[in-house]
Amino acid sequence: MLRCGRGDHLALKARSGHGVLLPFIKEGFERGEKAFHVVDPKQRDDHVRRIESAGIDKTGAADSG
Repeated sequence: MLRCGRGDHLALKARSGHGVLLPFIKEGFERGEKAFHVVDPKQRDDHVRRIESAGIDKTGAADSG
């Protein structure tokens, strides 16, 4: 599992690394952290589907900023 301390930054370019990224993203959301995703507009629906399938509440995450 990837771990970063408070104030650390992580930038990854992943085409098929969702298996590594999603647990990391989910854990951050559960700790109240924020995430910024840059996604090709053509891949947005797939990205959102993967986020939801990982158990991440996309509406709650979006609403919290």
